[in-house]
Order: sequence, then C-alpha cells, then structure tokens
Amino acid sequence: MNHPTNEQWMSLLYGEAAADERAALEGHLAECSQCQSAYAAWKETRHDLDTWQLPALKKHRASPSIAWAAAAALVACAVFGGARVWTLEKEVGRLRADLQQQTTPQIVQSEVRRLIGTMTADSQENQTADRQAFIAALDKIQAADAERYALLRKELETVAILTEASFQRAQNEIANIADLPRKEFQQ
Repeated sequence: MNHPTNEQWMSLLYGEAAADERAALEGHLAECSQCQSAYAAWKETRHDLDTWQLPALKKHRASPSIAWAAAAALVACAVFGGARVWTLEKEVGRLRADLQQQTTPQIVQSEVRRLIGTMTADSQENQTADRQAFIAALDKIQAADAERYALLRKELETVAILTEASFQRAQNEIANIADLPRKEFQQ
C-alpha cells in the first residue's frame, strides 16, 4: 500500500489540502489503520498545543518597606514643619511682648521687618529641607521599582525559555510520531 507523505497529512490536519487531495487522504484514512492511528495522534497533539496556556503570573505588590519608608519621610517632614511653626509662634509671641513694652512706631516697624525677614528665611529653609526629603524618598521608590522591573524581566525570560523548550519537545514528539509509520514500513 502506498502511504501519503507527512507533508500531505499536515496539509489535511491544518485544513490546507485541496478538495481532491483531501478526498484522497480521507479515503486512505478510511482503509489504513496505521495511518488512522498516526493521524489521530497528530490531531490530539495539535489539540493539546492549541489548548495549552501559560500559567498565571503572580502580581507583585510594592514592598512594605518602601511604603513604610515613604510614610516615615512624610512623618519626618510633618514633624520638622510642626517644630518650625512652633518655633515661629514662640518668636511671634516674644515679639508681641516686646512691642507692648515699646511704643514707638519706628521700633515696631523695625521689629516687624526683622520678623518678616526671619519668617521668610525660615520658610525658604523649610521648603528646601522638605524638598530634599521628598526627593530622597522618591529616589528610594525609583530604586525599588527598578529592582521589581528587573525581577519581572527575569521571570518573563524564564517563561520564554521554558515555553521554547516545551515547543521544542512537542516538535520532537511530532517528528518522532511522523517517522513512526516510515520505520514500520521499512521493517
């Protein structure tokens, strides 16, 4: 009996065979149990490959240490800001007491100017310190994000390698199954 080639069987399996070739192959399948078993194995392997899915990836959350570091930075900024406001309130209270003792308008004006200058300088220092603390916290978060990105990339590369190996094994198994009818006829 003359058996069709593996290429002809694959064109039937993937629906690429012309109508006359498909009819001839299906007729051969109806008569040849050896080709029926090989074709059934190919169909099952194709179905397995079509239904196979990658396992779900684990979602990575932000590290609790990063969240705590950001919270600590915010608390530190609030504490420093509160301490500076408290210091300024004490200064304003002292100045008010001094002003009540001194009644001349020139002294009041000079003291107000000095107080405004002090408050402006303190406010600028506070803003600079707060800005630096915020930038440091953001740098820590960016470093942690870079580490998470590297870990995710490594995991994706591992999945790609494992997938490639699985496809290679499947291809080898299909090739072995395809060669099985030839070996039996040669014996």
